[in-house]
Amino acid sequence: HRGDINLTEEQYMDVIGRKTACLIQAACHTGALLAGAQEHKVQALAAYGNHLGYAFQLIDDLLDYTADPAILGKSTGTDLKEGKMTLPLIYAMKQAGNKDRKHMESLIGTTESTTDQFKATLKLVNDYGGIAYTRNLAKEHLATAKNRLEVFDTSSTRTILEDLADYVLTRQV
Repeated sequence: HRGDINLTEEQYMDVIGRKTACLIQAACHTGALLAGAQEHKVQALAAYGNHLGYAFQLIDDLLDYTADPAILGKSTGTDLKEGKMTLPLIYAMKQAGNKDRKHMESLIGTTESTTDQFKATLKLVNDYGGIAYTRNLAKEHLATAKNRLEVFDTSSTRTILEDLADYVLTRQV
């Protein structure tokens, strides 16, 4: 997803699916197998992990635009400066008019961009719905992840997994 300004949302989501989502899915799947869970519960935990992974990466993408740098521990805009296309930017560019799209394109991979240029780009990404769209998509994945846990009886373990999903949405680092 680095450097291709024509990357589509579908292509980007495929990248997430092959990396972050797959990794978390595998961890949940393996844990269920090692615990000797019934097959339908193994599959439920794998699906939980997959959706949790998508949401985690989407929120990570948002943090590059919205986080407080003091809390995040690094400056915001790093993905943009490195030329990484993430969903907030992809969505905003798709919605933007030609002039604003060209402005956003001009800053992708520009390490010399100023704070004011980043703020202007952030405003465009926000104005064209990239932030809200990405957050809503993450919420949908988290709701689906938590829904997959319904095959399990209420327990402290299930509560921890539900709380983990909630944390993904509210994390700041």
